[in-house]
Amino acid sequence: GHRKARAPTADISDEEIFSGAEVVPFGQYEESRLRREVNYKILEILRFESMTHRLEEVAEAHESTFNWRFGTEVDPKARSSLFSDWIGHDDSLYWLKGKAGSGKSTLMKRVFEDPRLREHLSIWASNTPFYLASFFFWGSATTRVQKSEQGLLRALLFQILNQQTDLIPIAFPSLWARTYKHLLLGESTIVNEYWSLRVLKNAFQIVVTQKIIPAKICLLIDGFDELDGNKEELATLAGFLKSLANPTVKICISSRPWLVFEECFRHCEGLRLQDHTRPDIENYVRSSLFSNHGFQTLSVRDSASAEVFVQVIVERADGVFLWVVLAVRSLLNGIRNRDAMSDLQNRLNRLPRELEPLYDHLLNLIEPEYFEWSSKAFQIMRANQSYHEQSGEKLFPER
Repeated sequence: GHRKARAPTADISDEEIFSGAEVVPFGQYEESRLRREVNYKILEILRFESMTHRLEEVAEAHESTFNWRFGTEVDPKARSSLFSDWIGHDDSLYWLKGKAGSGKSTLMKRVFEDPRLREHLSIWASNTPFYLASFFFWGSATTRVQKSEQGLLRALLFQILNQQTDLIPIAFPSLWARTYKHLLLGESTIVNEYWSLRVLKNAFQIVVTQKIIPAKICLLIDGFDELDGNKEELATLAGFLKSLANPTVKICISSRPWLVFEECFRHCEGLRLQDHTRPDIENYVRSSLFSNHGFQTLSVRDSASAEVFVQVIVERADGVFLWVVLAVRSLLNGIRNRDAMSDLQNRLNRLPRELEPLYDHLLNLIEPEYFEWSSKAFQIMRANQSYHEQSGEKLFPER
């Protein structure tokens, strides 16, 4: 009955685990329980509270949009493939690019939550277990970890290791050994870890290249351009992720079409979002306007003008979903004020074509009696963000 527990895998020596430990009565059941507790503790210090906040905050897509994401029809002018094509082919990295506000995050969320993604991955993986993980960068987040490289790697590692805990001692052999030893000796010291980029990158490379446990991995990374860093840091991380792609790892990255990404991903499979969203935008505009009783009345009076009006909105959107959502809201306000079709056309003509000027335009529409309330709301938001950003600095102390 008295024996040492077996050392974990991944090149951890008995001496490393049992240095200073006494021989204790330890059965197979107790050892299995201890290993599960070690895995649980490491997962707990790897995860962070805001890990899925951005995914949860991404707006739900209109029911009539993005239905093409796993379809087979592709615009022949687009020269881009769909997700199902990419998963079925040998290409490992896929780049979804689009303008700010074009719906990249909404599309990535729908893809991640779509059961068809797992069906396609199951076919790709064949008889090998596959693990799906995602991270949604959030440039305006209140904590730095949500827009950092550390946050990306921690979140992806947590999701993969939580699905296959046998990979934990392989990814973090020293941490696993130290945690095992503490628990084996009954020490109350909390095992903690400074998650440096070196440690996280090393663990990530081990997980995606190891051959001990059969596994295929698919990663969805949204908002890559919202990483809190300069262009050089973006290029470095892009190159690191590109180097990880191999026959057992598929990575889908979404971002704005910045030059730094064009240079890194120019030979990768991908999709330019605005090549596919015009029908979606038209469906959204029609659904939003024609479900309004006031616009229905205007359409009955002048159906030709109503049709032209819809087409003008779609053209001006230029593939940017956020612009069309804000524009339609403004137009619906006019309809509620019983604007005539000519008034609505004038209102549309006054809307700036770019997002930032459009924000300014909408802010200028705030009525004077609401200035004080609006000012208080913006100040509260700014103070809250400043407080969390200062607190977030403690997550990554300088060394």
